[in-house]
Amino acid sequence: MIELILAHLSDQGLDFSDYPEALQHFFTYIARSNFREQIVFSDYYKATVVGSFTQPVKIIDPVNAKNNVSQLYTTAEADAVVGAALDAGDAIDAALAAPTKQLTVYYWQKVFGPAFQV
Repeated sequence: MIELILAHLSDQGLDFSDYPEALQHFFTYIARSNFREQIVFSDYYKATVVGSFTQPVKIIDPVNAKNNVSQLYTTAEADAVVGAALDAGDAIDAALAAPTKQLTVYYWQKVFGPAFQV
């Protein structure tokens, strides 16, 4: 699903050449949309053929308009993803503004986990 969200953002014109900025944009999108914005691709079918889905998260399969690939997400899980996206976005902001390498690594580890090293 991450790849599909990134593909959606790419279709909207997101430039991936600045990795930290693209990652920040990804998390901002999750938070801004509350992970509830329907994502539809129209490469293999018209967006108008996509039916109505009742699940809280709606990321429609790029080749099968009847398949919501995110259908198993509950409202609580979607809310948890939004919370994590907000935390990750804050950590990226802090990492980009950190005055030392040690602090920068500390904040990036909040995003990628303790195994992240520079």
